[in-house]
Amino acid sequence: MGNSIGVLVLGVLALLTGALFIAAGQSLEYFVAWSVLALGFALPLTALGLYGVFHLPEGQSVKERRKAKKKINESLPASVLEAPTYELYNAMLMDSVREYGPQIGWQMLERRLEIYMQTGLTRSEAVRRLAAEKGY
Repeated sequence: MGNSIGVLVLGVLALLTGALFIAAGQSLEYFVAWSVLALGFALPLTALGLYGVFHLPEGQSVKERRKAKKKINESLPASVLEAPTYELYNAMLMDSVREYGPQIGWQMLERRLEIYMQTGLTRSEAVRRLAAEKGY
């Protein structure tokens, strides 16, 4: 959105510059050439800026995301839903550390959680989802 506003501002400035050149020297070919050049930059920049500012992002609506999260939570086993998140995390961390060592085990667990969080889950939901996947 920030870049779109910048492009829109540049387009409007180029448009004003072109209008100023037209007003300053209607009979001089020099000013007419510069005004055409400025307007040639102004129109696409303004259109691109307006499109970026007012174009709505595509994707799921809030209602659809809530339904998807609810569906995910309903598919988790009861043992994962009832256990506190920190206990599930610690159990997975201990297994990971035992298997891969302290640093790599922790990094692998965190990376898996980040992958789930990038899909739109909260950290707690990601821990529960990973715990269900691993069979805790």
